[in-house]
Amino acid sequence: MFLPGWEEGVFPSQRTLDEGGLKGLEEERRLAYVGITRARKLALIYHAGSRRIYANWQPSMPSRFLDELPDEHITRKNEGGTRQHGLRSTESLFAAGPLNATPGLSSPRRTPAPRPAATAPAFSLGQQVRHPRFGEGTVIAVDRHHVEVVFEGVGTKRLLSSFIEKL
Repeated sequence: MFLPGWEEGVFPSQRTLDEGGLKGLEEERRLAYVGITRARKLALIYHAGSRRIYANWQPSMPSRFLDELPDEHITRKNEGGTRQHGLRSTESLFAAGPLNATPGLSSPRRTPAPRPAATAPAFSLGQQVRHPRFGEGTVIAVDRHHVEVVFEGVGTKRLLSSFIEKL
């Protein structure tokens, strides 16, 4: 089974998050769980490192649902490529086995296994950072691979730490 489009803003959709809040997020999480558990042998989950939106390439973050998948049941594969305008695409493939046959995995609200944070630099509260699209901002929250940053004129954004750099 192929499950493409697992990026923030696509799945879960930004509209669902804006209009439905936590209830909408739980519904999207339930849909993710249903999609994965319907696979008979293998679920291939894809996300793109960038998408073309209104004739411009925009970087995209992997869906928060990918962090909730148990490490012991998935295989991660990255395939890099070059996109127009020099943007780097890090399209990834997550392969999940038949999760519906796994004991103890009956709820999509399962606590994710901790992952090593060695791949991303550590950020601290109040630290000044830069994002290629949103500019300079201040870190207000840090959670494993994600960082919440307040950008002047843009507002608060939750980003993968690999998308921002320290100043």
